[in-house]
Amino acid sequence: MKEVTANLGLEYAIEERMIIISKRRESRSSQNLIKGIVSGEGDKKLQGVSVVEKGTSNGTTTDVDGNYSLKVSNPKGILVFSIVGYAKKKFRLMDFNR
Repeated sequence: MKEVTANLGLEYAIEERMIIISKRRESRSSQNLIKGIVSGEGDKKLQGVSVVEKGTSNGTTTDVDGNYSLKVSNPKGILVFSIVGYAKKKFRLMDFNR
């Protein structure tokens, strides 16, 4: 049963002598979407800031309004922010997930 459902993007469960088949849900790790705004002195929104999940090549850059969104693999990971003219900053995601 596992082999049949896996190839079709399905999952199954057995409850009270019944087999329940449903669409496979995405793993939790692929659902960790982080969004934010990067600003500098005087709340000036910063465009072109590199936002990277530490230890991976997973990253993005901020848009003209300083916005970014990034799907991270580790909800307890670290994001590294960098742009020319500013010191690199690191933030632990778990500090913001309260």
